[in-house]
Amino acid sequence: MNSDPNMSIHFGCYANKIEKDFQFFGGDPYDKITENFSASFDSLCDRSDLATLNNEHESNALEIVELITYPNNNSHPYTHIVKDSEGHYFAVQFAKGDWLRGEIL
Repeated sequence: MNSDPNMSIHFGCYANKIEKDFQFFGGDPYDKITENFSASFDSLCDRSDLATLNNEHESNALEIVELITYPNNNSHPYTHIVKDSEGHYFAVQFAKGDWLRGEIL
């Protein structure tokens, strides 16, 4: 799965793959964002994380795992689940514009 090369990652947070038998309970630090992934909206990516993810995206080292189409996608800015070269999952927002300046076109 590929994203538009003219897009960059503007926002992100850490995500976890949901195991088949996992049950969500009140107080869990992760919220279900797709059928297969949960995201920690309290653990946002910092500028260093975003720079690394964007560098991996530009060099085609970032794996686009899933497009976020779950009905909850109107309550957060995330568009994709990605996996970095170290095997970590992130919920991210791909958008046009300068991610360093926070400009979304």
